[in-house]
Amino acid sequence: MLKRLICAALAAALMLCAVPAEGWYFDAPGNFYPDGPVLEYSLEPSMDPRVIPALPESDLLAPMAIDYSSFPTFSTVEEAGRYWGDCVRDRKASFGVLITSHGEHENEVDWEKIANEYYTDIIYEGLKHTGEPDKGDYLRQIGGTYGGSLSYLVRSGTEGRREITKYIISYEPGYYYSTAEEEAQVGPLVDQLIDELGVRSDRISDYDKIAAVYGWITENIRYDYDTLNDDSYHTKHSAYAGIKNRTCVCSGYALLFYRIMLTLGIDCRYITGYTTGGYHAWNIVNLYGEYFLLDSTWDEGCETYSWFLLGTSSRFKERNNDSQFDAEDFKAAYNIPPCAYATHEAARLGPIAPSCVAEGSTGSGLCPECSVWLTAYSVPALGHDFSDGVCTRCKRVRPARGDLTEDGGVDVMDGVIMQRILSGIEGGIELCDFADLNLDGQADVMDGVIMQRMLAGLDT
Repeated sequence: MLKRLICAALAAALMLCAVPAEGWYFDAPGNFYPDGPVLEYSLEPSMDPRVIPALPESDLLAPMAIDYSSFPTFSTVEEAGRYWGDCVRDRKASFGVLITSHGEHENEVDWEKIANEYYTDIIYEGLKHTGEPDKGDYLRQIGGTYGGSLSYLVRSGTEGRREITKYIISYEPGYYYSTAEEEAQVGPLVDQLIDELGVRSDRISDYDKIAAVYGWITENIRYDYDTLNDDSYHTKHSAYAGIKNRTCVCSGYALLFYRIMLTLGIDCRYITGYTTGGYHAWNIVNLYGEYFLLDSTWDEGCETYSWFLLGTSSRFKERNNDSQFDAEDFKAAYNIPPCAYATHEAARLGPIAPSCVAEGSTGSGLCPECSVWLTAYSVPALGHDFSDGVCTRCKRVRPARGDLTEDGGVDVMDGVIMQRILSGIEGGIELCDFADLNLDGQADVMDGVIMQRMLAGLDT
């Protein structure tokens, strides 16, 4: 609904105005809406033909005063949107696309079609949530006036004598919260943090991963009151400021949590709206098939959380979400229950704790407060925790290094089993534990190399 209203307003402005027309504005949290003269087109009769060397015979109906010869051409908005996302991720100062369509073309420019189907839809497509850590919501790190331009050209008599229209669209982001150089550091810093927290393994439950990351953020990052009113310092809005400088504002907290969760393979969204304190950003995160609300900014420095994994009937109900997050299609895609995660966990019957070698279960049940049926989910096996060769939990004695058959020595059969483990033919959490010869937490090709060296007598 919000999208249709925005596009309708933009289209109306384009039809009523000659030049300039109304366009998009990005505010600090990265929302865009019509405001400002940024879509400009020209009806001048001529331009330098060298600007478009690929189309020397084109009939230019509305040439632009920019060189678009380097703009890639796309046949669908989806393809153009992905390119838009790549350009924003790479922090390009300006970029553009050509969209090709076929069919009859009138001399009057159909600006409504351009606004609805091209300029705006490319942005929406570029911001679409894909699960990629550095795409989707993470691209909402743009501020300032978001400029651009629209034009079109026509060439007839090709591709089955159908008329071809190429719409030329340029984008000029006002500014980014972080530079390309700063963003290049975020991925490695996130990977380093995940390893330090020890939450990369599939043996760690999603709840434990979420709790560990949320705990680190609330304990180590502080709100940037010093630069809060400094409009020239944009970095405070970024995930980079949070993980590198350890100080940022709400968007930095929420974007960083989003980036880490998606890196861990846990679905998460970046939510914006109004609170009693003004415009704000927070998250929802998937846990056992449901999405729960959390706000690491407002839990900063707290030993007891007040905003962790809550439902819609909690204090979050006092917030006014941006319209896109209140839309019915969003609510259908992201099931946020009324109750908090802790309430649902207490309602589950028959939970089974995992052991070192066997999976557990959350149990299932009917929540007495919201009447939601809670489906049982598996909980990963813990794996052995060896200390001095003995598991601290189950007291299992670790076999000698490389002795995967546990026959008292390392021979060709151990090498065969190692190859089967690395090929995915054979496995099991305990056997993979024993195959981890370099004790880095996983059985991989390096352990295979060590096994070959042991069989050759080069390692022990």
